[in-house]
Amino acid sequence: MVPIRETETHMPFPGVEVGDMGAKLGYSSMDNGWLSFSNYRIPRTNHLSRFCEIDKEGDFDLKGDPRLIYRIMVSTRMLLIQGATL
Repeated sequence: MVPIRETETHMPFPGVEVGDMGAKLGYSSMDNGWLSFSNYRIPRTNHLSRFCEIDKEGDFDLKGDPRLIYRIMVSTRMLLIQGATL
């Protein structure tokens, strides 16, 4: 979870670019866009760090069994693919 816009002006923060994808053939009711980061620092408190952590010195620490983490990742991807076919 990363803040990308200023709360008062709703303009993107420096280093954040946003844009519209434009018209979509046969699906113009959907509003899709793109997001790009360039030299944008994400606060450590905003990291989704359930299975890993980066300390103040920048050292990476893996929490848990890498085999279990890999299995969860693969299972989640399979569920996403299955949900997209419905």
